[in-house]
Amino acid sequence: MAVFLGSVGDDYDLGAGYFGNGLTIYNRKKEVKGDYKKIAHIDDFGKITYYDKNLPKSIKNHIIGVKDRMMKERSKLLRDTF
Repeated sequence: MAVFLGSVGDDYDLGAGYFGNGLTIYNRKKEVKGDYKKIAHIDDFGKITYYDKNLPKSIKNHIIGVKDRMMKERSKLLRDTF
C-alpha cells in the first residue's frame, strides 16, 4: 500500500509504502535505478532509520510526525482490539 505524504519544499515530494516490515519513506522527486529514492524507514516499533544522512531538519521533523501518528494509530488499534 502506497501513501502520498505531500510536497515539503522544492526538492521533496514524500510518499510512503508498507513493504512487509514497516513504513518506507521515499522522495518522489528523485529516482535511483528507476525507483523513487528511499530516504527513511520506520519499523513496526517506531525506530527510524535514515538512508539519506543529509536530510534537512524540516524533512526529519515531517518523518518524526509520521512516526508519531503511526504509533498512535497502532496503539489505538491494540486498545480497540483487546
